[in-house]
Amino acid sequence: MATGNIRGGKRNYAKPSKPTSVTATESLGTVTVTVTPNTTVGPQASNYTITGASTDGGATATTTLSAATSATTATFAIGSLTPSKTYSFSAVANNYNGNDAFSTSTTNTVTVSQPLQVNYLVVAGGGGSGSGRGGGGGGGGFRTTYGTVSGGGGALETAPILSLSTNYTVTVGAGGDGGGRYAPASNNKGNNSVFNTITSTGGGAGAGDQGTSGNASYMNGGSGGGGVGNNLNTGGSGTTGQGYAGSTVSSENPSGGGGGAGAAAASNNPNGGNGVATDISGSSITYAGGGGAYGGGANGTGGGGADSGGTANRGGGARNDGNTGGSGVVVLRYPNIYTITIGAGLTGSTTTSGSDKITTITAGTGNVSWSG
Repeated sequence: MATGNIRGGKRNYAKPSKPTSVTATESLGTVTVTVTPNTTVGPQASNYTITGASTDGGATATTTLSAATSATTATFAIGSLTPSKTYSFSAVANNYNGNDAFSTSTTNTVTVSQPLQVNYLVVAGGGGSGSGRGGGGGGGGFRTTYGTVSGGGGALETAPILSLSTNYTVTVGAGGDGGGRYAPASNNKGNNSVFNTITSTGGGAGAGDQGTSGNASYMNGGSGGGGVGNNLNTGGSGTTGQGYAGSTVSSENPSGGGGGAGAAAASNNPNGGNGVATDISGSSITYAGGGGAYGGGANGTGGGGADSGGTANRGGGARNDGNTGGSGVVVLRYPNIYTITIGAGLTGSTTTSGSDKITTITAGTGNVSWSG
C-alpha cells in the first residue's frame, strides 16, 4: 500500500529537501553539529540522521536528531569518536517518504582533540596505632580510576574530563598521630586527601588498651582501626568504596590489626589487612594497608612501617605501639599534550610515561590547573 501524506485530497510522495546548512565545531574532544532546516522548499523533515565519518581511520558515529523549525544541535564525544582523527558529518533529512540523494548535506571537517581526561589516585593518611596492647591503625581511604579495582572492593571510578585554566583543589592528608593507652582521640585518625570533588577518608585509629567506648568513632575511617580486648574490642568500620574494617577481638592478646584498602583484618587476629596495588604512577605500588597490632601482628601490604610510623605517601596504618600513620598521596595521570601548574602550598613533581604525564603530589593543600 502506498504511503505519504494527503494534501488537498492528493497524496504527497515527495521526500524532504536537504538542510539549509550543517556545521561542525570541536572543543576538547566534543563535536557539536548544528543543523539549520530548510523551511521554504518541499516537505519538511521529521528528523535527521547525522553520521560522523572519519577520513583517516577513526570510528564511525551515528545519531538521530528530531527536526525543528529553527537550528538544532547534536553532540558527539570521545567514546563514539576517535581522538586525533578527522571527521566530516552528514545530515540526512527524513520524513514519512524516507530520503534520497537530494536530502543530504555535509559539514566542514574537524579534527577531534584529546580531551583533558584525568585519571586519579587519591589516598588518605593512615590511622595511628594505639599504645600498650594497642590495635593497629587502619589504612587511609583509597579511590582510583586506574588499575583493576578501587578500595574496599569497589569498581574503578570514572576519570573526569576537566577544563583548561580552571583551579582544582588538592589536599594530601597527613597520617594520624600515634595514640597513647587511652587512644583513640581525634588526632589519632588519619587526615582526608582531596582532588576536586573526590575525597578519601583518613584511616581509623587503632585502640589503646585503656581506651573508652566514647572514643570509638575515631576508629572508623577509610579503613577501620583495630580493637583491643576491653571496651573497644570492636574494630572500626571502613568506608564503602575505600577500605575495609579493622579486627574485632575477644581478648587482650592478641589485639586487632587495622583494616586495609584491599582486605579486612580478620577477627581475633593482630595482622593488618592488605592494601591495593595500582600502576598509575608508572610502576606498581601498593597503598593503604592496615597496621599490625599487639601480639606479633604484621602490617598488611601497603605502607605500614615495621616498628615505626607508616611509610610516607603510602597511606598505611601504623603498627603498634603508638606510632604515626603514613601520609597520603594524590597521583594525576593525563595526556602529555597538557601542562599542569602546581599551585602554592603543594609539593609535587611530574614525569612522562608514553603518551601520558604523571603528576605526584606528596604534601600540602592548594590548587592545580592545566594549559594546552
